[in-house]
Amino acid sequence: MKNQLADCFNEFGLRLFKQLPTGNCFFSPMSIAIALSALIPGARGKTYEELEGVLNLRLSSVKAQLEEAVRELMVGLQAETSSKLHLANGLFIQQDYSILESYREVLEAAYMAGIFSVDFRLSQAMKQINQWAERKTNGMIRHLLGELSKETKLVLANAIYFKALWRDPFDGKLTEKKPFYLGRRIESFLRQELVPVDMMLKTSTFRYMKNRQIGFEALDIQYEDRNHSLLLVLPAKRKLCRVEQALDPDLLGEVWTQLESTLVHLELPKLDMDCRYTLNDSLKKLGIRTAYSDQANFSGITDDPLGLKISGAIHQARMQVDEEGTEAAAATAIMMEVTCSLFPTRTPHPIPFIVNRPFIFLIHDRRTGAILFIGRVVNPNQKTPSENH
Repeated sequence: MKNQLADCFNEFGLRLFKQLPTGNCFFSPMSIAIALSALIPGARGKTYEELEGVLNLRLSSVKAQLEEAVRELMVGLQAETSSKLHLANGLFIQQDYSILESYREVLEAAYMAGIFSVDFRLSQAMKQINQWAERKTNGMIRHLLGELSKETKLVLANAIYFKALWRDPFDGKLTEKKPFYLGRRIESFLRQELVPVDMMLKTSTFRYMKNRQIGFEALDIQYEDRNHSLLLVLPAKRKLCRVEQALDPDLLGEVWTQLESTLVHLELPKLDMDCRYTLNDSLKKLGIRTAYSDQANFSGITDDPLGLKISGAIHQARMQVDEEGTEAAAATAIMMEVTCSLFPTRTPHPIPFIVNRPFIFLIHDRRTGAILFIGRVVNPNQKTPSENH
């Protein structure tokens, strides 16, 4: 059963995806959206309106019952299956700084958040937050924060961890070196730059579709529990930007409904990605501006006359894809300081789905409709992007 709040967060994630740098990209829209939504119960006035608008809650029926909807979504996502999917929230507060009891209660009840007292004037505070993120992501995110201002009063953190085996694993003996075309031409218009990658091979029945109008193919790989899947979106040559710009909830909805069980020969590169982003500029472009300014109004968090504003937002995500399955994790930290003011069909021969050029992918929770992670691969051999913002 689809979840309305998940739909709101999905739309936010797809818009944020288009704001992030070109090149390899991987992040969890769910982690970032949950962290931002946890500010809403404490926001007032224009600050509230901007957060509500960016997370697409303004016209949603979940707006009036946000806390209940968040809890329902988090519980639904973590329902027990053979796959592991864990979400966690943490609120780290300067030990001599006071927050309203009403806000504390919302975070504990709706967001199931742990509340921690720290001293941001000491380096131990950053270490404590990093250790929290490391524990909650099974060791995948070890250094979420690289620096932290001594003026920090509050850090709101979210972590997500996912591990799942393929329903039908790849045979490691078939994995071989094959070329991956990077999508940029060199020397002449007749030759493309390429790199050798470890390509996993499988001929099997997958849910598959093709969109000729925009120019892409899509293939859905199920995990063992059948509640989660990896959707591969493979643009035609030189169509990556066009497909990316067209990607929105409506197009994704068309993809899900048009996928049909088809015999496919799949070639998919093994992946090891580690991406880190400072989200400030991207969030401001999406419309969260007042919250960063001295005009921010978070009077629902604290009654301190100086108030609070966002001083920074950090996100880190890691993923590994191999013959057995997928392990992925992400963590988000929002720092705050005081203001200065389907029926099976068969084809005679398998359809080739050769992922040997830049592509987009999503890890999807089929129960709620939530997009857990989104990524873009331009070079499978590049673990960390050359430039993150």
